[in-house]
Amino acid sequence: MPRIGQIYVLICAFVLQNFAVVPQGEAQITDSNAPYEDAYDVQTRGELVGAWHGTISGSSISQGDGQMAGQAVFVQRGYEGRNTFAVVLHDHRHRNGLDYSEIAIGNIPCGPDDGDLKAVDPVELQNAPEGFASVRFINHLADTRRNDFEVGVGGWYGAELDRPVSLLTRWSDDGFTLKLTGPFASLVAPVRSHTFDYERQRETYLDHIHLDVEFTLEIGPETQAAFDSTLCKEPEVFEVIDTTPRHGRENVILEGADFFIEFSDAVAQSSLDSSTVTMTTRDPKDGFIFVDLELALEDEHGVEDGRSLRIMPREPLRSGTIYEISVAGGETGLRGSQRQVLEADYTFSISTMVAPDDLRFGIYQVSRNAPLVYGKPAAARIEIEWEELEDIHPEWQVLDYPVQAAVLDDRDKTVFPELQRRIERPDQFTDEDRRLGEHTLNLFGWTPSEQNNPRYFRAEITPDNHYPADFEIAPAIIEQTLDYATQSVDLLTFDYYIAAHSEWRDNIDIEQSRQIVQAARQDQVFANQILPVARVRGRFKGTYNLQDTMCSIPGVEWVACEDGFHFWDNPASQAADLNNWNALVRLFHEHVAAHSDADILVSYHPPSLGGSGIARTPFEQPESLHRRGDEPFWFGKPDPHPIDSLHGDRAGQNTIIMSTATPDDRMFPGILLYPLVAHEFGHVFGLPHTPFAESAQHRHEICQSGYKTVAPGIDGMRIALDGENGWQKSSEHGNAQTRKPLLNLMFPCIHEPHVDYWIDPNQYNWLIERMPEMLRYTRGRRAEAPLVSRVRLAQVSEPLEGPAIRNDADPALPAARWIMLSGMIDGDEATLMPAIGVPRSRPPLSGDGPYELQVEDAAGRIIARTSLGPGSSAERPWPFAVTVPVSGEPARIVLLRESEVLTERRGHPALAPPAVRSHLPDKTYRAGETLKWGDASSGELTYSVRFTANGRDWTTLAVLLSEPYFTPDPATLRPGENPAFEFIAHDGVTERVTQLPVQIDVPLVPLAVWAEAETAASANIAFNVPLDDSTLGAIALEADGEAVPAEIALDPSGMVLLIAPQALADDVTYTVTVAETLRAEDGRSLADALSFAFSPQSSSAVGSEAARHSAQADYSEVSENDDHNPVSAAVGVGEITLQLGEMRTVAARILRCETEDDGSLLHLEMDFETMPGDRVDVILSRIDETILSAEMTLSNGKVIKAVGTVQDGWLYQASGEQVTARGHVGVASNRTEFSLTGECP
Repeated sequence: MPRIGQIYVLICAFVLQNFAVVPQGEAQITDSNAPYEDAYDVQTRGELVGAWHGTISGSSISQGDGQMAGQAVFVQRGYEGRNTFAVVLHDHRHRNGLDYSEIAIGNIPCGPDDGDLKAVDPVELQNAPEGFASVRFINHLADTRRNDFEVGVGGWYGAELDRPVSLLTRWSDDGFTLKLTGPFASLVAPVRSHTFDYERQRETYLDHIHLDVEFTLEIGPETQAAFDSTLCKEPEVFEVIDTTPRHGRENVILEGADFFIEFSDAVAQSSLDSSTVTMTTRDPKDGFIFVDLELALEDEHGVEDGRSLRIMPREPLRSGTIYEISVAGGETGLRGSQRQVLEADYTFSISTMVAPDDLRFGIYQVSRNAPLVYGKPAAARIEIEWEELEDIHPEWQVLDYPVQAAVLDDRDKTVFPELQRRIERPDQFTDEDRRLGEHTLNLFGWTPSEQNNPRYFRAEITPDNHYPADFEIAPAIIEQTLDYATQSVDLLTFDYYIAAHSEWRDNIDIEQSRQIVQAARQDQVFANQILPVARVRGRFKGTYNLQDTMCSIPGVEWVACEDGFHFWDNPASQAADLNNWNALVRLFHEHVAAHSDADILVSYHPPSLGGSGIARTPFEQPESLHRRGDEPFWFGKPDPHPIDSLHGDRAGQNTIIMSTATPDDRMFPGILLYPLVAHEFGHVFGLPHTPFAESAQHRHEICQSGYKTVAPGIDGMRIALDGENGWQKSSEHGNAQTRKPLLNLMFPCIHEPHVDYWIDPNQYNWLIERMPEMLRYTRGRRAEAPLVSRVRLAQVSEPLEGPAIRNDADPALPAARWIMLSGMIDGDEATLMPAIGVPRSRPPLSGDGPYELQVEDAAGRIIARTSLGPGSSAERPWPFAVTVPVSGEPARIVLLRESEVLTERRGHPALAPPAVRSHLPDKTYRAGETLKWGDASSGELTYSVRFTANGRDWTTLAVLLSEPYFTPDPATLRPGENPAFEFIAHDGVTERVTQLPVQIDVPLVPLAVWAEAETAASANIAFNVPLDDSTLGAIALEADGEAVPAEIALDPSGMVLLIAPQALADDVTYTVTVAETLRAEDGRSLADALSFAFSPQSSSAVGSEAARHSAQADYSEVSENDDHNPVSAAVGVGEITLQLGEMRTVAARILRCETEDDGSLLHLEMDFETMPGDRVDVILSRIDETILSAEMTLSNGKVIKAVGTVQDGWLYQASGEQVTARGHVGVASNRTEFSLTGECP
């Protein structure tokens, strides 16, 4: 009983606080100025609205007549801004002044939605579920009819929580209705003088009643405001504000990820269940797969937040699966706490991280997982494999996702820079993707060194930017252990010369010399990328004269040189025809190598030499490399040690003779188009042809069709010299640089561009193991210091117009020096080459035998002698080269056999230090000037010219010149701290030397300018000196007159500029401009601004036709057994001159002609190349007598057309087989004038 009394006190407080009556709007009394009737009228005027009636039943005490009726007052205090309202019903039926009964109903949900809810007294409401209303009944009709008992506190009746009353609310167009029905209870307590009588408290009991009430508010002018107060205010928009993670989030972890949805307002807890919030994926039949969820209204920190919905999966999510998280909208969906409705379903998706099924990992420098070479850039390739899920719908599976790839060593140190990239599921990659190597993660940017040489590599694949980010996940791991080459080759050098003979005897066309430089640069880069060496350096050594050497070969001089050396004669060809080419090659090597420290010597010969090239090497080719590239094991006898694989006579040298012939169906030399020199590098180091040909016929068959077959076993990478990118070379997946079949570098017939070739793992691993030893051997046989000869310094003794600039001093001879004696012997016929000074003894090119060389002084005393013979070689004629020490001045060299003199050379009385006539000492030499010395040669003296920029490092510019003058190629000269020329006069027995110190004025000009082979995706500008990389801002790239963002860089040598657009477009002509502000490291600025245009070619345009192979199967290497008779194509020869800003003339092929009898040209088809591989097709047609048309198809597929008339200056004319045409194509700034002449086929 005390608890009931306490409840009554609390209820009274609640009544006073929450049901205070305040004005609600206009009342139904129309005259507000009328006098007040009583105190009640004072309190309620203008507030009473509507009408209600009700009944009381079931009481144990008197309730009067049990009927109630009256009006209502709407409560505002405490309800402002809420979506609930309150009303107090006043009983007017029994009112006596201010004494009346009332029913107070609060927390009524606003309309216009009808309500059906429960109501309890205000105290009980604190423990009631959400959505309950409050009600209390102050009953002044209850009468115990005794003065010692009273009902409640002021007649209070309340509804209990376990027996709530029912409350119905209805809205219509006419008004509002409320119905209340249910049980109420009150305490009947003993009192004394209206105070609770504690002595009689046990007499207290409960009185129960049943109340039925109905209130109606009709809409009218006086009640509109009251009616409006029952309606909900326009609710705040209830919508999703944000989700965590966002829609489309990838790489969600499989366990432990919670998801959050933030709403614009608090969420009604009662609307939150598994029907309004779901997480699903789909099964193979597109049916729902539900995830069991736990839901809570809290933020990411676990703090309660009505606006934040936390979604927690109770089960692990599937790997690589897409899920949808959905919140139902509409009337049956999730609601706001103010009964707001989510207008529509809200759905966002996430996808889970992939747990790879497998990883593959390889380290590449050239070939996969081969021993590593110090100083050579490497790449790592990681392949991620995972399979399609069988129980998840294909469209609900992750097909690609972002990953982070890292390669670490055993100290957890990063080896390669980390890579972030999207990776696709393996079955999603196309054949083209795989050809390009995009099916793997390719990491670049690491070069092994002695200071950075891990052997253990661990590849780690982690989903990139996974969710949640603070959750640490274990990466997928694969490990690889690699060895390092036991010996590494840091630098491979080759010197290359231009061999002046035949049509080049007097002069080589400057364009041809530039093509040679360009070709050498291309092969330098390619060899650097494909061989197990850190660096390859090619050095242009100028021009040497081969006349004296060739015209001294027994049996050749009378054929080609008897009446003088004519440009139309071809001594090289004669030598080859007489089977003397091999001896010539070996002699050439001995003479040039005597003054060279290069590992390989390359000489480029005139096109009339034919064929392409031949290599000489001291080593036999290994039998183990006759196997296919996909056969990793060799079951035959082990290959011998390199020293044990020397040729029998141990006389071979690393020499390459290369022709500059142009293939029949091309317009540029083969050296520009194909990796001919790099192929010969392979032979130099012992690599045989692959596939290996058992016979000439077998080789012919391979050349006819083998180019269509992918070389087996290749799994490699062609890595850029800076190590920043690379291209896949794979027999399985394809060649990233071309769609044509991948060929082996040692394919017997080289007819394809560089990008078509690579090396197989058998070849590469063989070179790693043996190449250092081979180089050690050959380097032991080469010159290791510049020539130390009897040098005189040029001095001024007379005016420049006088006979010479000479030095009359004759320094004392050293105690001993070395000279090299060489020549060829064929039985009793022999020839001696000019003797030359060498820095030290060299291994002999000969064996012991019956022949003897003697060196005599002027008194006839023998000052040196040596025996020689052909050794084990059966070669005829056989060459020899031996070095002997001499302590006196040689005057005669004689070759004897059994005391019989076969040939001799005598010193010439005219031999003297060359007297320089063209330039004064320490004065300026300017590019293009001719150096002159001495008098016209009698034919018995020859000359060599050398140059140094620093006074220490000498470069040979010319060898065996027959005349005392020479114009150096400016590309071989550069300023320095102590530049000088050296002139060496040879009489065949000894030599005299003069040095001319000069100042060099050589403009900085490029050696060559070309577009990248095949695709023309970048421009290349080669110089012969390193450039200052701080001045690369002088270079700009434009397209259609607009600047284009470009990648501009120098190759590792610092001498080749690489310019490429950042975003390449196929149908655009790019123009590179280089301002004079570009400088070399030596301080020189570019002589003239340079402009160069290039157009990218589509990959489909790259390559050669099968017909070319059919016609040129035998166009390959020169060898003793090869027959070189290239088939000429049925084409005519011509040239075309183009003018687009500047004039340029190039060779053209005329493919087809149609003419009229009167000489009119009806139709002509031709093609030409503006650069190697950049072919343009031209069709000229006569539409009628005066209207002509021209169409040019560029290598990128772009077609340019034009129509003109004779009156406009167009001309198509034929005279016999000769044709002439002129016109133009294009318009405005792209207009190109052309004129052509040539001969029809």
